[in-house]
Amino acid sequence: MLLGHLFRLQDVSSAETNAPRFAREMNHGSMMEKLLWKVIFAVLFALLAFLCQSAFCSMWIAMRERK
Repeated sequence: MLLGHLFRLQDVSSAETNAPRFAREMNHGSMMEKLLWKVIFAVLFALLAFLCQSAFCSMWIAMRERK
């Protein structure tokens, strides 16, 4: 679905006419597509938070063992 929007062959003669059309198509995506993007970003954010937390904990343990 989304790849079809991104790689749709359009007339590229003038960027002024194609850019608003592309933005209009992207804004009126299906609800499932919007939900999919929200889930993807939530998973990526959770993964980033977990990696930062584990790095901080390992640094904290290393500092405490050094004493």
